[in-house]
Amino acid sequence: MVAGDLGSISDSFKTMSGRNVALHVYSEMHNVDKLAHSMDSLKKAMKWDEDTFGREYDLDIFNIVAVDDFNMGGETCLSFPSSVAVSCLPVPPSLSPLFPYLRRCLS
Repeated sequence: MVAGDLGSISDSFKTMSGRNVALHVYSEMHNVDKLAHSMDSLKKAMKWDEDTFGREYDLDIFNIVAVDDFNMGGETCLSFPSSVAVSCLPVPPSLSPLFPYLRRCLS
């Protein structure tokens, strides 16, 4: 469960069978301007999965929650949001020098 005063961006992805999947990326209001590249990356990843494995996403909605304060937990349930720390959001290489506070998310 995710609760808070969050902003979001929304888009959709058309699967290889023609079904539309609603895509949503949520974050605190001060981070919403950082979400567009994440949405683009999500759509490219879904397309790559279809092209590589021949399988499409099987639900009608895909949610991501990216917040400043995040603790790992039960984020693997289908149809529940995937949760990540905002600092782990992908940013375009051309913008990464502008975001020195972003840390590498490798352990």
